[in-house]
Amino acid sequence: MRTLPCLLAATLFAAPLTADQPTNEPATQPSAPATRPTTKPIDPKALSDKVKLGLGWIVKAQLADGGWGQGDESRDMGGGQPLAGTSNVADSCVAIQALMRSGSTPKEGDYREQILKGVEFVCTKIDAADNDSLYVTDVRGTRVQSKIGAFVDTFLAAQVLSDVSGQMPTEPANARVNAMLVKTVRKIEKNQQKDGGFAQGGWAPALGDGLAAKAMNQMAVREQGVSEDSLKRMDAKAMRDYDEKGNKVDAAGSASVELYARSSNSSNFANAEFRYEKKQEELEKIANNPATQPAARAAAQQELAIVGELRKEAQQAQQGAVARMNDKNFTDGFGSNGGEEFLSYLNVGEGMAVRGDPAFAEWDKKMTDNLSRVQNDDGSWSGHHCITGKTFCTSSALMVLMVDRTTSPTGDPLKKR
Repeated sequence: MRTLPCLLAATLFAAPLTADQPTNEPATQPSAPATRPTTKPIDPKALSDKVKLGLGWIVKAQLADGGWGQGDESRDMGGGQPLAGTSNVADSCVAIQALMRSGSTPKEGDYREQILKGVEFVCTKIDAADNDSLYVTDVRGTRVQSKIGAFVDTFLAAQVLSDVSGQMPTEPANARVNAMLVKTVRKIEKNQQKDGGFAQGGWAPALGDGLAAKAMNQMAVREQGVSEDSLKRMDAKAMRDYDEKGNKVDAAGSASVELYARSSNSSNFANAEFRYEKKQEELEKIANNPATQPAARAAAQQELAIVGELRKEAQQAQQGAVARMNDKNFTDGFGSNGGEEFLSYLNVGEGMAVRGDPAFAEWDKKMTDNLSRVQNDDGSWSGHHCITGKTFCTSSALMVLMVDRTTSPTGDPLKKR
C-alpha cells in the first residue's frame, strides 16, 4: 500500500507554512485569471467545415429562454423525449463550452449572443437554487444526470462560470457571474465526501467526479477562490484510484468500462499536475531557505514529495491512457457511440494537447476521422447508448475536434486561429 496518498490526506489540516499564508476559506469574489507558463502548446488548426456545421446545429438548438435541452435521442434508447425541449444546466453548459472553444466569448466573436444568453440562463438557475445542497437546478431526470451523476449540472456550471469570469460585456454581468461562481464553489466544497468524491449516483459517476475535479483545479489555477482542503482530497482520490505498479485504474463508478475509468483518472491527474506548477516554486523556496522555521521546511519538503509522486503518476496515467487509444476494444468504450465515449476522448485529448504529446497529431487525426464519419447530415452527433441526447453528444464531439484550443488543464486563455 502506498503511503503518499495518506501523507496527502494528513496535510489537509496541517498548520500554515508561513504566518502570512492565506486560509483555506474561499474568497468572497474570484480574482482575474493568474498568468502562468504553458507546456509546449499545440498550434490550433483552423475550424473545419464539419466543425462549423456542428456549431450551426448548436445555434439552431438553443431555446427561447437561452438554454438548451438534451435534444432528440437515439431511437434505440428513447425515454428522454419529455425533456428534449426543456432547458437544463448541464446540456446548456456543454453547448456554451463548444461555442466558446470555437473562439467566441460573451462579448466578442460569432457566437457571443448565444453564449451570453446561455450564461444568463445558467446564472438564473443557480441564483434560484438553495445554498446548501449540491443541486443548482430544479430540472431532474435528464439523461446526463442519470448516467454520470445527479450533480453534473453543478460541476459543468462551475467550469463555464470559471471560463466566463471577467469575460462578460459589463461590470454588473461580471459581478453576477462571480457571485454565482462563489455560490457554486461553496456548494461543491460543502458536499464533498471525505474520500474526495461526491455521492451522486448514476451509471458512470467516475466521469462526473472527473468533471468536478476539472472545475476545481481550473479555478485554483485561475485563483478563483477554491479551498485547498477540497483540492487535496481530489488529489488523494486520483492517487488512490491509480495502481502505479500495475498501471491500472480502479473501475469503481465507471460501469466497468476501462475507457471511462482511465480517461477520468488521467484528466484528474493532469489538472492537479498543472495546478501544482506554480505552487511548486513557492514550496521549493520555503524548503530550501535555511532561515525558514524547521517545521515549515519539513512541511514543505513533505508536500514537495507528494507533488513529485503526483507528477510522476500523472505522466504514467496519461501514457497508459494514450497507449490504449490504439486498441479498438478500449476506444469503443461501451461498444458504440455515446456521450460518455466523447467525454472520455476529450479527457485524454486535453492532457495530450497541453503537454505537447508527440502522439497528439496521430491521435487527433484518428479522432477527427472517426467523429467526422459518424456525424449526422444536419451537423449533429447522436449517441447510441446511455448519454444519447444530441446536445451533449454534439457539444462534446465538437470539443474533441477542437481539443487543440482547450483551456484545460492549464487555465490559459483560449487559443484562437
